[in-house]
Amino acid sequence: MNKKIALILSFLLLVSITGCAKKIELNSSEVLSDIQNIMKEEMIAEGMPADRFTDENIPGYMSSNIIDTENPNMYQDYFNLDLIQEGYVFQHMMNVKSDLIIFIKATDESNIDTLKESLDQVHQQQDQIWSQYLPDQYEKVKKSEIIIKDQYILYVTSDYQTPIIDLFNKYFE
Repeated sequence: MNKKIALILSFLLLVSITGCAKKIELNSSEVLSDIQNIMKEEMIAEGMPADRFTDENIPGYMSSNIIDTENPNMYQDYFNLDLIQEGYVFQHMMNVKSDLIIFIKATDESNIDTLKESLDQVHQQQDQIWSQYLPDQYEKVKKSEIIIKDQYILYVTSDYQTPIIDLFNKYFE
C-alpha cells in the first residue's frame, strides 16, 4: 500500500513540475530587431557613426523572411519550409563578410533535428565558400554556432557572436 501511495505521489509531483514548466513564445521579428540592436550598439562602440543607422537597419546588411516564397532568399532550398513556423535570415549584402544569422521557429519540436541538419548543410556551404576566398572570414565561419532551445534554432556567424548568443539564451532564463 505504501508503495502505491509513493508511486502516486511521485507521479503527481512529476506532473506538477512539468505542468508548470514555462513555455517560451518568441516573435521572430522581435528577435531579429533585438539582434540588430545588439549589432548597432557594438558597431557604434567600435566607432561607426550613429547617424549611419536608420530605423533598425544595419548598414551593409539585409534581412529576409525565410519562409517568404514570393521574395525567396538563397537559403530556402536548404530547408523543408513546412517545418518552419517563422524565421529570418540576416546577412551582409556583399560577399566580403561571412556574417550570417538564421533564426528559426520550428512548427514543432519534433522537427528540430531535421532543421539542424539543414543548418549543418548551410555551414558546410559557408565553409566551402570562405575556405577558398577570404581567410579572415573563414576563421569566423569555423567558429559558427548552432544553438537550440525548445522549438527555436539560432545559427550565428558574426563578429558579434557572443552577445547575440547571450541574448538568445536570456530569452529562456
